[in-house]
Amino acid sequence: MNRFKKIFFLMTILFLNLSNYSNVLGMEDDDEGYAGQGILYEEKRLSLRAFWEDCLRLAARDGEEGLVGNLLGQRVNVDARDADRNTPLHFAVKNNHEDIVEILLDTGARVRLEDIYIAKDKKIRLLLQKAYKPKQRRD
Repeated sequence: MNRFKKIFFLMTILFLNLSNYSNVLGMEDDDEGYAGQGILYEEKRLSLRAFWEDCLRLAARDGEEGLVGNLLGQRVNVDARDADRNTPLHFAVKNNHEDIVEILLDTGARVRLEDIYIAKDKKIRLLLQKAYKPKQRRD
């Protein structure tokens, strides 16, 4: 395991353990029944959520099954997009991680046409085609 992966893994474990103390991180109501104080409270919530979503995308890209499962178990958004609008499924497909693709699809990841087109592996392409649901038009 290279140095980056070790640091990434340790940071993820740290944040997963800190999630048990969600009041400290500003994720739950406090004792008086209201959620936090002002803008700083919201920034903490957003930055923690963004960190977890980044971790999920990186773990999907690198094929880290255990980490992906752990993050999804913590209810991280399976369809979280980065600045380029790429999802964890996109990264798993692009890097031919069939097991990660299956995990993400089982947890409800939405398949985009782009994901099907970039799939190099036939098994992955077949999985994506089966899971693809075109958007319904509203009249």
